[in-house]
Amino acid sequence: MRTRPVPSSTEARLWSLLATHRYSTRKAAAVLGVSQRTVRRWERAARGRRGEGV
Repeated sequence: MRTRPVPSSTEARLWSLLATHRYSTRKAAAVLGVSQRTVRRWERAARGRRGEGV
């Protein structure tokens, strides 16, 4: 069985946890060592850069 390597950037790790592993923002925050509010800010900022959620 092949597995993907752990992403190196924080943003990539966040999306991996939220999308691939289906973590909640609370659980992703705990894994990344930040607050849930910070994860929500990162998520909102990334969606804004991608043009989503407008």
